Amino acid sequence: MFTPSNETVMAIGRLVLASAEYEAALASAVSRVVGKAATVLVVGIPVSQQEQALKVLTERERPEAVEDLAAILRVAKELGQDRAHVVHGFWMFDVHVADEQVPSDIALRPKRWTSDLRGKRFPVEKLVEVTRKFGEIQRQLDAWSAAHWPQEQVVRAPGHGSQTV
Repeated sequence: MFTPSNETVMAIGRLVLASAEYEAALASAVSRVVGKAATVLVVGIPVSQQEQALKVLTERERPEAVEDLAAILRVAKELGQDRAHVVHGFWMFDVHVADEQVPSDIALRPKRWTSDLRGKRFPVEKLVEVTRKFGEIQRQLDAWSAAHWPQEQVVRAPGHGSQTV
């Protein structure tokens, strides 16, 4: 009852790998904006702060690209919430929920600043779907980054203006 199926374990692993690929694409996009020093800047910084930094720099330097980036980041945020539930949740497998015929795999997470737990069902199909969407959003971010921030362009610190290298 408390042992996940191999299919569930594999689906969780694939989701984690796909989210890591998105994080690498995000770091790459930040690198395109600020140059090679970004690798040092983004290590250990939460994804949400990297996304915010990329958005702020894009607003300042490429305002025409903000809308597309914002759409990508909205989807990434939703996926990130599922990822956090999967990775940081306390899992219960084959749980029979009242009035449902099919048992569910459920990840429980505490609600911030409370002792309440939120449960979310993650059947294998949902894990596979979230993983697929992470792959899509990573490819969209890579394409957006390449289109709006060619490799030879970097943004300098505020007050120093943009320079093409």
